[in-house]
Amino acid sequence: METITCYINRDWKGMGHARMTITRQSGKEFVAAIFLVDLYCLGVKDVMGGIHKRTMFQAMLPAVYFDGKPEVIDFDLARDIVWGGVQYARSLGFEPPSEFEGEKYLLGVETTPQNNIIFGGPAGKPLYVVGPQDIPENIIQSLEERLGKDGFQVVYPDEF
Repeated sequence: METITCYINRDWKGMGHARMTITRQSGKEFVAAIFLVDLYCLGVKDVMGGIHKRTMFQAMLPAVYFDGKPEVIDFDLARDIVWGGVQYARSLGFEPPSEFEGEKYLLGVETTPQNNIIFGGPAGKPLYVVGPQDIPENIIQSLEERLGKDGFQVVYPDEF
């Protein structure tokens, strides 16, 4: 029998990003992946997979959830957050990183979210929070082409 465990940062709704880990175990087989999901704009921003040892996974948890103990959530909610993030970002012209392809099997078949998860920024439109690995000019240009200059908001790290 397969066991699935999903963890998420406790402040994911208020912060607009989810740091989520999904593990599956069947007998001695263990696999885990970490998904960083931007609910405000870009969807799945990063994926770390290929974790096949429980000890390695447990050693990584404090770094992933550096700001406190994670919350355990059910698989359906975890799946809805990831696939919903992918779908929202695609509607804005963004695709998940290439690493997503190798780990999406952990989520099962792509589905339309059934949980009431709100995607987009607090003002009801995309909120692009510039990340350290981003090339903001490209993302802003893409958003402007799709939504117009007033169709989204941008926040730079020094504005926090």
